[in-house]
Amino acid sequence: MPVFLLTLALLAAPRDGGVARSPNTRAPALDAGVLDGGLADGAVGDAGRDGGLDADARDAAAQREAEREALLDVVHRNTREIHRCYTNALEEAPGLAGMLRVAWTVDANGRVPDARIDETNLDDPGLQACVLERVRAWRFPKSTDGTRKKLTWKWTLDPKARH
Repeated sequence: MPVFLLTLALLAAPRDGGVARSPNTRAPALDAGVLDGGLADGAVGDAGRDGGLDADARDAAAQREAEREALLDVVHRNTREIHRCYTNALEEAPGLAGMLRVAWTVDANGRVPDARIDETNLDDPGLQACVLERVRAWRFPKSTDGTRKKLTWKWTLDPKARH
């Protein structure tokens, strides 16, 4: 059975024009996402005298983490659709293997108004079209802060890999 590794970067433009924070990472797992970047919406909050974050900043950070997890959950739940696209492509090209990175935007209502191939070394337009069609149909939770989220997910596809 073909296997693919997944990587996700979640980025939201900082409201205050600030710079996105450093990414959080997790150890890779089969059929699971590896977070390359974090939701970024400006400064985390003000540090008090004790160097800790104030209550509002902690609440905001917890809300961002919950939203990040909700976005990841949707991608994980829908990964089987991408697997079907790849399995279908393997019928036409049995040795098809490589990397496919897709970038898309989730609007404030949880819809995907645009998706594109960000990078790939797979010369299979049918596979690419299938993946983009699936991603555009995904529905995410509504944004808690009314912003659009930019996501990038990387699949490494290999028909020889085993579960």
